[in-house]
Amino acid sequence: MNTSIASCAVSANARIAAVALGAAAFMTLLLTHVSEPLAPLRLLTLALAAFATWAFCDEMGMRKPLNRAAFVFFAIAAIAKVQIALGLTAEFAGRY
Repeated sequence: MNTSIASCAVSANARIAAVALGAAAFMTLLLTHVSEPLAPLRLLTLALAAFATWAFCDEMGMRKPLNRAAFVFFAIAAIAKVQIALGLTAEFAGRY
């Protein structure tokens, strides 16, 4: 019985996405525990996470409906996080 798993070559796109996603997750965790207002750095970290998610979805195939849905939900979460990072009050956020 042959139980070997066929290996697939990992592309540079997948490696960059994995490193960027890991770095963005670590920076997000680090910046949530800092009390200083570091909104520009938080936005840059969110942009890095968006890039990593886009690269990962591109690698997995954006034509697949679940990958597109995950990317759309990530975009919605990213917009909400930008509103929080910029300090948008709840009464203005409720309008949108």
